[in-house]
Order: sequence, then structure tokens, then C-alpha cells
Amino acid sequence: MGSKRVFGVKLKLKIMPELQVKSGQYYYHFKHDPSKGISDQAYLIIGTGVHTETEEVFVIYKSLYFIQGRRIDKYGADFNVRPIAMFLEQNFEKDGKIILKRFTKIIDENILEELKNLVL
Repeated sequence: MGSKRVFGVKLKLKIMPELQVKSGQYYYHFKHDPSKGISDQAYLIIGTGVHTETEEVFVIYKSLYFIQGRRIDKYGADFNVRPIAMFLEQNFEKDGKIILKRFTKIIDENILEELKNLVL
């Protein structure tokens, strides 16, 4: 079990440390289609947050892909939020297909460099 300081308070995160998602990391959603460009379904992790009533841990992330010159955000929000358990979900069914991972961490240095340029 890991811990994190939030507003000066040390919280024990209810996830295994090796599965922690960290700010500054980049991920692809399982719908990523390389033929649509490097940023298709790409996200930058802003950080994690804790629901103060339930203590559920959430991932806060930002879309990096564009359609017709506009960053995609169908809800009009600055960031997306998802429970970490769902963010790290593996081997689930979606539309009759088995999905190995909902989000996959991007580790290719060339791709990371291009995505970092999109954020600036």
C-alpha cells in the first residue's frame, strides 16, 4: 500500500504501489488507432485525487488529441476523472470484445517527445 500527501495530510492509497499512476505519465486508451495520428486517444496524467467521503482514489487526466483543430472534450471540462480501479482495469468485455487493458502506459521515447510538444 502506498501513501501520498494531499494538502499536507499523508494518505494511505488503497492500491498497490507498483500500479500507481503518476502525474506526467502518458497513456493510450484501448481505442487508440495509430492510423489517426500519434495523439489519437492519448492522455496526460495530471495526478490522482481522493474522494473525501468514500476514500476512493481517482485518476485525473487530460486529453491530447484533436479533431478539426480542437482538443477533444465532449463534456466541456478541463480534465477527465476516472476511478483508478477502472483506469487500471484489465481483461474486461466491451461490445463483445475482450479488452486486455483499458489504458496502456506509453514508454516509447519518440512518442513521448512528440506528445510532450503537444502539451506546451
